[in-house]
Amino acid sequence: MSFATSVLIAFGFCAQPAAGQETLKDAWKLALGTDHRLKSANRSAQAAKETMAAAKTARLPSISTEDGYTALSHALAAKLNLSGLQELIPIPLPNQVQLSEDRFFVSATMLSLPVYTGGRIRRTIEAANAGVEVSLAERDRTALDIKMSVAEAFTAVLRTLRLVAVATQSAKTLEGHAQDASNLYELGLVAKNDLLAAQAVLAEAKQKTLQAVNALDLATSAYNRLLGREFTYPVELIDSTMPQVDDSEAELSAQALRIRPELRGLLYQARALRHEASVERAAVLPQVAFLGGFTHIQNKLLVDPNIWSATLGVKWNVFDSGMARRKTRALTERAEAVSEIRSDAETLISLQVHQALLDVRETRQRIVVAREVMAQADENLKVAKDRYVEGVGVNTEVLDAEALRTRSSANLANATYDLALTYLRLQRAIGTI
Repeated sequence: MSFATSVLIAFGFCAQPAAGQETLKDAWKLALGTDHRLKSANRSAQAAKETMAAAKTARLPSISTEDGYTALSHALAAKLNLSGLQELIPIPLPNQVQLSEDRFFVSATMLSLPVYTGGRIRRTIEAANAGVEVSLAERDRTALDIKMSVAEAFTAVLRTLRLVAVATQSAKTLEGHAQDASNLYELGLVAKNDLLAAQAVLAEAKQKTLQAVNALDLATSAYNRLLGREFTYPVELIDSTMPQVDDSEAELSAQALRIRPELRGLLYQARALRHEASVERAAVLPQVAFLGGFTHIQNKLLVDPNIWSATLGVKWNVFDSGMARRKTRALTERAEAVSEIRSDAETLISLQVHQALLDVRETRQRIVVAREVMAQADENLKVAKDRYVEGVGVNTEVLDAEALRTRSSANLANATYDLALTYLRLQRAIGTI
């Protein structure tokens, strides 16, 4: 058994069956269902919706009840001045009349309904609605970030798996060359130095293979963590071809400015602040409310202990030393500050699209060059090995040719997955990942 095969079996890439093939879309679905950041964003969005629902209830009547038992030091009484009647009535007349008992129970139920608030309730509802949109935009941004993190981890697994294959192939080739050198040495056709050099390079290749396998283990662990699984969970990923994208930068930038959740969140954040400013402005306007109530007083001295009431009340804060005006200005300034941030974010997003497109074009060219170099390196290695076996070539030619082929293969693998990442980052910049 060769070293390369024994390494793969030891780390479970040949002997252990995969738990199931996964595409990038499968990974996204799993991650979005388990990621705690998205769960937190969903709860924040639900909290914002509850806040909006609470703001809407301010338009509806509210009913409150208040009960109390009162104990007085003495019963309440009113003075009577009946001196003018005393001369007409021969019997003594009282000089006071009792108004209440010294112990009594009172129960009051009140209904309150706002009639006019200067737009305060309406603006509060609009501010809460804008807050919901802000939380939903934050949730969408979080989902995009999670998908990008998963995409990077997914690509990292595929990249390191390819690099393991490259290192394994290099070790296998060098193992064969070391055997050729050993055979030629035993026949006395080459010096022992050839055999020692081949064995030393083979040992180094084995170390690099072990390092590559360890990197694959780390990449797989990071990928599984994002999907909420055990680090050692076996995976088999489907290496699908990335779709082509339109290279029209103007169109892609316009699309990004339309759909990026970050811009939507900043837009509604500014709107919420402006609505809050209107709420503060409405505080200095008259506030009209209807009050209706029923009160029961436990007092045997009263003819009717049940009292109904209806009130149309007006509250007008005529002078507040400019507090409402200054709060309004502060909220308006904060809204303008958010708008400035949004304008800066628009240019940053356009730059992200521009940079992503440049990276896509650059990696496409790298792949073309890497494929040409790879073909040449394969042919160069074949020629060097044939020359060495036939006795017309030297050991260093084979070793150099194999090193060149390994570098070329690694460069092609890196360029391939760099292109996949640039496509994904372009989609993230647009907001369509």
